[in-house]
Amino acid sequence: MKAGETWLYALLLLVTLGFAYSSWQDDGEDGTANSNAEVVVFDPGKGGVSRIHWDSKKSVTTIEVEGRGDSVEAWVTAGKRKKIKPEAGSDAPPESKKELSPGAEAADKTASATAQAAAAPAGNVEESVVEKSAEPVADPEYGEPELRSFPGGKQARELVERFAPLGALRRFDDLSDESLAAMGLADPEGSLAMEGGGRELQLEVGAKAYGSSDTYVRNPGTGTVYLLSSKALGALRTGSTRLMERNLFNVEAIEVEMATIEAAKGGQARTFKHQGRHDEANAYWAEPENLEEVDTAADGFLKKVFQLRATTYATEAERPDPTTMEPLFLVRLDAGAEAAVALSRLANTERSRDDERVYDYYAQSPLTRGQWVKVSRTTGSDLADALGGLLEG
Repeated sequence: MKAGETWLYALLLLVTLGFAYSSWQDDGEDGTANSNAEVVVFDPGKGGVSRIHWDSKKSVTTIEVEGRGDSVEAWVTAGKRKKIKPEAGSDAPPESKKELSPGAEAADKTASATAQAAAAPAGNVEESVVEKSAEPVADPEYGEPELRSFPGGKQARELVERFAPLGALRRFDDLSDESLAAMGLADPEGSLAMEGGGRELQLEVGAKAYGSSDTYVRNPGTGTVYLLSSKALGALRTGSTRLMERNLFNVEAIEVEMATIEAAKGGQARTFKHQGRHDEANAYWAEPENLEEVDTAADGFLKKVFQLRATTYATEAERPDPTTMEPLFLVRLDAGAEAAVALSRLANTERSRDDERVYDYYAQSPLTRGQWVKVSRTTGSDLADALGGLLEG
């Protein structure tokens, strides 16, 4: 065979393979299925998405968005729904019932029926299985969500960018009722709504695709079904934990030149300068009158201040009463008039004893929008113990 003929056959083979792959991608088992990484479900335009709302039987997540790109800010209100009624036939408490995936749940029910059939007396196997199958199977019921509001962290900001625009893994048109039922869209258990650029879209949320966490959704207006990536929806399902910003400062510690520590009572205050900021590993805090030497007490104190993290944002019912709290101190950064962070504590009556009082510690900063958020008891206690000696110099 000549070299020219060899190249011709190779070219024909490549063309054939490409055509076969294209046909496989375009033809669905039912209706028309399209696989295209650029399938756009919702495009909010240059302004980006301004609101995302997820509502399912187990959780609710709402993200309010301001800004765009590097300056985007997200405020999240999210919570899980508490199970108030277990599945039929279960004596287990609502909170202790193990949750199964759809596939595992089906397998579990099949195994249960098989086991009962095996245990039934000879000649009554079919009757036993029929009676078991005839029992009504009720889905568990969930109550209202326990909502918490907090600033969105890195995952929230990344999620916002993923919705501008929101793309799909696949698109399906003209599906049969059987296919819609298999996708969990005959009776959707959730919804996903988006707003941005003067546009709105609400989707019905179905089941997860077999063998993955990608999820089927449907546009009720057009009937079009999309397969959305778990990267787009996974964080929304557990928004009350995954989307939270735990940092209390909107500035990195190494960027701060000066800090003033002020007691909440008595008016005592001291100011310190941040030296050696060009080398983060060796940067230190010093008195303005003695910049060449590390002020050990101030250095340790301020480093702990910047290590403060929100452990949780309270629900409305859990929020502490500020009038019952003991204010400890506040810290102002650089020339800012507003306190960058304030720390208070509240006696924990359940943990305290006659000879020992135990406190819970709460912090407030511009990032928390006025909320007092719980922080580490260890870090808060260390700061409270060190405050007096630091301010006395």
